[in-house]
Amino acid sequence: MKSFFTSILILAFCATLFSSCANDDFAVPNIDCSEPNIITTTTIKELADIATKTPVQLNGNDVVTGVVVSSDKGGNFYKELYLISDDSIAFRVPVNEANLHNYYNTGRRVFIDLKGLYIQKSNGILQIGDLFNFNVGQINAQTYKQHLTRACKVVPEKDLVHVVKLEDLKGNDKYVGKLITVEEIQFQAADVNTTYYDSKNVIGGQTNRSLEDSKGNTLIFRTGSFAEYNGDIIPKNSGSITGVLTKFEAGDRVDYQFIARSRADIKLDKERFGKDIEEPGDGEEPKVEGQLAFMGSDFEDWSVFTAQLTSHGLKDYATHQVGKGMTASNAIGFIGTPAGNDYVFTVENNKNVPINADKISFFVKGTSAKSLSINLYRSNGVNFDVYNLESATVSKDLTVNTEMNSQGNGTNQYNGTINTNGNWIKVTLDLSGVDYNTTGVGSFIAFKVGKDAAYDLLIDNVMIEGGEDGGGNPDPGNGDLVFPGADFEDWNAFLSVVSSFGVKSYATQNVGGGRNGSNGMDLNGTPSGNDYVFTVENIANVPAGKSKLSFWVKGTSPKSLSLNVYLNDATYKAFNVTDLEVDKEIVAAGNNQYTGVIDTKGQWVKLTLDLAGVDYNTTGAGSLLALKVGKDVDYKLIIDDFQFE
Repeated sequence: MKSFFTSILILAFCATLFSSCANDDFAVPNIDCSEPNIITTTTIKELADIATKTPVQLNGNDVVTGVVVSSDKGGNFYKELYLISDDSIAFRVPVNEANLHNYYNTGRRVFIDLKGLYIQKSNGILQIGDLFNFNVGQINAQTYKQHLTRACKVVPEKDLVHVVKLEDLKGNDKYVGKLITVEEIQFQAADVNTTYYDSKNVIGGQTNRSLEDSKGNTLIFRTGSFAEYNGDIIPKNSGSITGVLTKFEAGDRVDYQFIARSRADIKLDKERFGKDIEEPGDGEEPKVEGQLAFMGSDFEDWSVFTAQLTSHGLKDYATHQVGKGMTASNAIGFIGTPAGNDYVFTVENNKNVPINADKISFFVKGTSAKSLSINLYRSNGVNFDVYNLESATVSKDLTVNTEMNSQGNGTNQYNGTINTNGNWIKVTLDLSGVDYNTTGVGSFIAFKVGKDAAYDLLIDNVMIEGGEDGGGNPDPGNGDLVFPGADFEDWNAFLSVVSSFGVKSYATQNVGGGRNGSNGMDLNGTPSGNDYVFTVENIANVPAGKSKLSFWVKGTSPKSLSLNVYLNDATYKAFNVTDLEVDKEIVAAGNNQYTGVIDTKGQWVKLTLDLAGVDYNTTGAGSLLALKVGKDVDYKLIIDDFQFE
């Protein structure tokens, strides 16, 4: 960087102190203003190129310049300036001073003396300021005028604003920190007729509302309590809004957020596109259609419902609400303040799920300071798609959130509030193109809530609409456990059917390490022989005529597994797994072999034994199944869910 001469700085600051420029935002500068004689010595691009996520102090006599695009005159920005460089790079300068618009109004060119300040790349743009809590923070109130010198020239707003549509902003940092006008937008139906700011719905000091376009793109719109329009009612009309696009980053979470400067920035004066706003009837409840999505999903029989849940069970603030459901039936209540983004409950091993269904629906009544997020699991019972309810005051149709995380799952969001005004509203999940789980094995659906927000909701009648029989509705016995405890949830039940040789010491129960957070069996050790890990015997009521026996494996081992399936005549058929990386089906072999390597890459894979022509033991006496391992190698496997199919 070039050096900046101290004598020039002194002259510049003197010129600043005695200049007489206009104070009104968007005003033409006073003709008596004298332009400061300041020479820039570096550029914002050069600073942005060297900035990292760690603050770095600048000790040279360097100066940059930019033009202000934000304004705190309308109360929605506070102690910060957003500026744009001459080569259209945005940056932010936090300053511990209110009413900055009186001196650094929109369009005002500002020279910044960098000496002693820090730079950092954060939330998508360059930040310039003092050091605070190991990050770039506000420039001190006593010293900021030593660093910031305004020019007389004001750039017209039309030369600063970028006219865009929502699709232009999707996953794009190009406009972060810049002044934009977003056209052809409106607020989502749930936000219409609410106020821009709601003291009961505050995240990071502001209220989030949701803008949308006709193509389904959305954008968070943030309003603070001091915004001049904070109590205005959000209209249903469409139109355009001008403001500054910002970005919020926290771990894997990234939110693009839009902040208007004043009431004048909001120009919603055109007819609403898409479906018009529906008003709830006078206490009229929406219609319940379809069939129960899972056993107990009408919450009439609480024990039936809880029997469908994973081993993680139910959060303590989710309770049975007798007589408070629709038409005075029973419901489930979410009543409390979750400490985390909780799974309230997850339903698994859901049998008799219709295939090709159109919708899943449920009914909600009450209020919450954050919203709901629903995981609908795919056919493998592990990965899932997400439906985010966001703000809701009336019945609402939802489509899948198309944003995926690194594991290929949908992303949960809890933005928005719920207030049904004492009415039941219907929430409908559109299943078009969704590979929902109809297998009867693994997770099916989960309800999630946001942390540190008060919930006072009733949920009733989770239904599945349309479709035909077939999904998860196999012949009797399909999906039955091969032996008591074969899902390893009840370890004592498993041990009760093990032969007198017992279970090897390196085979133990893994609580919570099984599929979908259930329990499994650890094989963790180095066998000294080609061991029988366990043999189960004297199994009553073994179903005859099954075509397959399956189980699930996760982990690594330098040798493989072998299984003995015992026959009615007390002999057995050996099934050798060999190499295992993805789902696999195997047939009987001549003898036990342990060649092959297992590496499931951290995923659960399904191993299926083809029982065609295998007269497996259905007598209830003698051995049924044995699991074997190879010697002198390190096994690090988890086994779960032995089932007949």
